Amino acid sequence: MHITAEDGAVMLFALLIVAMMMTIGFALASIIYREVSTARLFSDSLKSYYAAESGLEYELHVVSTQRKQDRDIADVLDMLSSTPERTLSQGGATFAMDETITQRTVSSIDSPVQMNRSLEIDLYDPDDPFQTILAQSVRFQWNENACPDTGQSRIEVTFDAFDEYTLGTSNDVINTQMLNCDSAVGNPYQCGSVSNWPDETKNYVIRVKPLDCDLAAMHVEFYRDNDGGGEVIDIPSVITVGVRGTSNTSQRVMTAQMKWVPSALDLVDFVLFSIDPIDKTE
Repeated sequence: MHITAEDGAVMLFALLIVAMMMTIGFALASIIYREVSTARLFSDSLKSYYAAESGLEYELHVVSTQRKQDRDIADVLDMLSSTPERTLSQGGATFAMDETITQRTVSSIDSPVQMNRSLEIDLYDPDDPFQTILAQSVRFQWNENACPDTGQSRIEVTFDAFDEYTLGTSNDVINTQMLNCDSAVGNPYQCGSVSNWPDETKNYVIRVKPLDCDLAAMHVEFYRDNDGGGEVIDIPSVITVGVRGTSNTSQRVMTAQMKWVPSALDLVDFVLFSIDPIDKTE
């Protein structure tokens, strides 16, 4: 068979066309595979998100119910940790308590505070309210939100002290201090101030009220020694709950903090938007 130069050129051109078509085919297949994988991952991510959300609602409901029955914090957390992993009926995702996050105390309080509204902090152990916390100072650090005079904001702090001998009597001691913004104490926040008013022999209900503007963030820590010295003291009146939601290829974690004892102002810690009990586990 005689092959001319023209025939060779046609064959080479045909091979190039086939190679280009194969390259385009592989590229399209890769794109489609990635899109399908992304869609699956997104679906799994949503499932794990809703599983974590459902688990958080469930555990906060358990905490809220048990604290009204005078259960100890430790007992309730043990109850949650022993609860087996639960599966949602829709999608098959699961949730369980994350023991690495769930804690019966917190080392600080962090919250925005509106002007002339109070942030209330219970510095006592709800399970043993007359066991002193041994705090001798407290550091307040905050970020201003559109204050008229930046760096000049003030906070009013009320210390309502009590012990087993003075609770509910005229001997309860209430002290109010006005603290000014100090940028050196505030670092890395805009402002800060330290109070040495706490007495290690007393427990307190503390209220912090901004006087000049809303505060975008308020950070509060208690210390063993004066002037914010010594070790940081844990706050036993607030618990942290962590829940892990898991689907086939995704895992999400959600956390929430709440007071173990309802605030003296009778504020609601957590709201489930339903008149009837919510149960997402069946």
